[in-house]
Amino acid sequence: MKCILAVSGSIACYKAYDVARGLVKNGHQVKVVLTNGALEFIKPETLKYLGVEAVFLPTDDFKPEFLSANQTVLHIELAKWADKLIVAPLSANTLGRLNLGLNNDLLGSLFLAFGKKPIIMFPAMNTQMLNQARV
Repeated sequence: MKCILAVSGSIACYKAYDVARGLVKNGHQVKVVLTNGALEFIKPETLKYLGVEAVFLPTDDFKPEFLSANQTVLHIELAKWADKLIVAPLSANTLGRLNLGLNNDLLGSLFLAFGKKPIIMFPAMNTQMLNQARV
């Protein structure tokens, strides 16, 4: 199965290494999308070492090196490629942005372009934060 692992900024970011390792070990093709917050906690190089196919940064969406042969932007290509999107961990900030449909980074655009394919989210935040209607 082709999976995109999206990692948002949370103290639980370190668990993304285990998730990536487990997906790869079980035979899945994995590409990773990081948010700015995730970059505060984890290193893209470590994810590559664990066997993921590619790691994309929040600003990679419209970079020329990631345009497909037919000039399609990265979030569209990733949405076509993947069978499922896994967001782990899901921070309160990212949950709020996705809920509002904000596409100010690669993950936001990918989320909107993903269509009806499965999206699995693993919230990682204080319970009071999670229970707020705003997120």
